[in-house]
Amino acid sequence: MNSPLAPRPYSSFRSHRAGRASPLAVLGAVILLALGVDREIVVDDYALSDKFVDYEAAIMRANKNSGLVDDEANNSLMKVTAAIRAPLLASDPVYLQATLQQLDTDYGSPAGFLDKKLGVNSAALDKLRDQYLESPPG
Repeated sequence: MNSPLAPRPYSSFRSHRAGRASPLAVLGAVILLALGVDREIVVDDYALSDKFVDYEAAIMRANKNSGLVDDEANNSLMKVTAAIRAPLLASDPVYLQATLQQLDTDYGSPAGFLDKKLGVNSAALDKLRDQYLESPPG
């Protein structure tokens, strides 16, 4: 990691919207980046989701067991074949990278987005850093 701060272990922020990084994944990435986690690590973590989560199986379980059959997005995914669904469910880092690039263009950085769009200023980020980060050992 290129950051002088070492993040404490965190859970992957993951929620899915077909064919793009989900709002939850983007928000998690933006917060991690604003706290000083290296962009490459954040994007790599996003991509790891495919190794640990079988989204196809999760959709099937949800469709069968949890009452999500009335969810419009889920029903739309169920109308196409698994081969068509696969790239829509993938955690392709290109999705997240494109979103982060747009935030860089529009706001100067992910931290700029937090400040200008959501009102999370540097003082608030300092509090988050104090609460969630620790200096690397040594």
